[in-house]
Amino acid sequence: MKSTRRAPRTGWRWSYVLAAALAAAAGFLPSPPAQADIIVQDRTSDGPLVLDKPEDYIVKNVRIAGLQDTAALTLAGRIRSVTIENSRFGDVLAGPNSHAAALEAVSASIGA
Repeated sequence: MKSTRRAPRTGWRWSYVLAAALAAAAGFLPSPPAQADIIVQDRTSDGPLVLDKPEDYIVKNVRIAGLQDTAALTLAGRIRSVTIENSRFGDVLAGPNSHAAALEAVSASIGA
């Protein structure tokens, strides 16, 4: 004996509707955070920050101030990439050597 109930429609039309909905939602989803080898985050310091390894850096929410005769942030050597977000490097005073800088690059090469 056959049932008189209709089977639900799950054919190719439903697949297209689902695919279109997923494609539309993908455009509105936030992108994943950037991948980095070294993350420096939520740091407040009165000492310099030196980035000198061939890595990808993310510097986030970092405050460096109150230095004398040095740079707050120094980039040295080969570096793959540097991303700086919501950070402050400053209030550097020139001392006897008359050297004051928020950022300094010493033989730095960023990127390939």
